[in-house]
Amino acid sequence: MKVKFSDSPEEHLATVSNGNWAFQRAKEFAPDILHTVEVFQVVGKQTSEKASKTFTVLVVMLKPTITKPDADSKVGRVVTVGGENGMAGATLQLRDVRFDRPLGAPKVLSQDGVWSIDLSQLDFAIYTIDARQTLKGRPSEPSDRHSFEVVLLPPEITQPTPEGKLPRTATLMGKGMVNGRVEVFLEGRPGPWLTDIAVGGNGEWQVDVTLPVGSKTIWARQTFMDEGGKLRESDITALLNYDVVPAAPFIETPVADGHIGRLTVVSGFGVPGDSVTVTVAAGGRSIQANTRVLEDRTWSVTRDFSSLVGGRRTLEAVASLGEFASLAATRPVVLGTYLPTLDEPAAGRWVSHPLQFAGRGRKGMGKVVSWYNPDVMWVPEVPIASDKWSGESTQSLPGAGNWYRFQQDITDGADGATVSDWVDSQRFEVEPARPPSVDT
Repeated sequence: MKVKFSDSPEEHLATVSNGNWAFQRAKEFAPDILHTVEVFQVVGKQTSEKASKTFTVLVVMLKPTITKPDADSKVGRVVTVGGENGMAGATLQLRDVRFDRPLGAPKVLSQDGVWSIDLSQLDFAIYTIDARQTLKGRPSEPSDRHSFEVVLLPPEITQPTPEGKLPRTATLMGKGMVNGRVEVFLEGRPGPWLTDIAVGGNGEWQVDVTLPVGSKTIWARQTFMDEGGKLRESDITALLNYDVVPAAPFIETPVADGHIGRLTVVSGFGVPGDSVTVTVAAGGRSIQANTRVLEDRTWSVTRDFSSLVGGRRTLEAVASLGEFASLAATRPVVLGTYLPTLDEPAAGRWVSHPLQFAGRGRKGMGKVVSWYNPDVMWVPEVPIASDKWSGESTQSLPGAGNWYRFQQDITDGADGATVSDWVDSQRFEVEPARPPSVDT
C-alpha cells in the first residue's frame, strides 16, 4: 500500500494490518490550503486504481496571554498592554470586560509570540480586560481576565539625577501629566518647597531654584483636574538625593588654544569664598595650583609648568567649598616648556644695523620679535636646522638699549611638543644709525 500527497512527489509505504492500512507523515502540512492524498496498492506486477481525498489543515488558534502591566498594578492614563501567544497576521483586540466593549484599536500582529498594544486617555478607574485574536475569520478563545487601576502617577524628576550635582542656581526638570501641577518638597522645610509648577503640553516641567552648597533630598507629587472636575492627587516620588555644588569657575585667561609657557598666569571669575584648583596634565603627570575667589569675584593663580612635556593640553579649573566641588571648566591650550638658546647679540654688546641674531633650538621655525610688542617682527621666519638658527633683522631697531624675544615651532616629533616657551635675550646696545654721507 502506497500513499502520495499533492505537495510532494515522494511515495510512502503504509502499514497494513488485518486488512486495514495506516500512515502518519512527519512533515507538517502547509495550513489553510487544499491538499490531496492518493492511495493505491501493488500486488505482484499489478497496480490498483488510485483512491484520493482532499483535505485542509486549519491553524490552531492560540489563546493569548496578558503579562503587562502587572496584575492589579497602578498605571497612568497612557499604558502599554503586552502579552504572549500572538500569531503573525492575526488581528488582536482588547476588551473592556466591565462594559463588554472594545478597548483601544485592533492591531494586526507582525510576528508570532510577544505582542503589545498602546492605550491612551484612559479614565481614572479599575479596568478588567481580556484579549482575543482572529486569523482568517477564526477567533481564538479570549485570554484570562487581567485587572489594573488607572491613577495619577507621581511626576518624574529628570534633573537632578540621583546622587548627581547641580550648581547653587540651577533648573529642576521633570515630566508629568499634561496640564497638571507639580509641587516639590525639600527635606528640612515644612510643607511644599515649590508649588504650582505647570506641566506643559509636551509633558515636561521645570523651575529655577537657588540653594546653598550642601547635600539635599527632594521629592515631588502632582495634581490634576480631571474631565469631571475632580482634583486628582498622585503619590509622592521616591526620595532623590543630590549635591548642590559651586558653579564651575569661568576661565578668562589663557584664551582657547592659546600658548602657555613654563610660568603661566591663569585667571577668571567665580563666587567669592570659593576655592579654585587649576590642573594641567601631561605625560602621566599633573600639576595643580590653588587660589581663592576674591570679593570682586576675580581669581588668579601663577604656576610653574616647566616639568611637564609640551604639546596640546587641557587646562581644568574646579571650584570647591568644603567637600563639595564643581564640575570642571576646561580650556584647550598649547603648552610650550622647551627653552631655545639665544647667543647673538651677546649681553652688553654694541651692535649696528643690520643686526644679526643667532642661537640654538630644535627642528622647526622660529621668530624674533621686539621686547615691547610681539606684533613687531624683527625676523618673521627663522628656519632651524642642525640645532642652530640665525637671521638678520628686517627693520631698524631703536638706538641704545634693547632686548628681543624668541619663540619657535617644534616639528621633530620627539616628545609631542609643538611650540617652545618665549625666551628673552639679555640687554644689548644698538648704535644709532649713521646719516648718509654727502659728497662735496
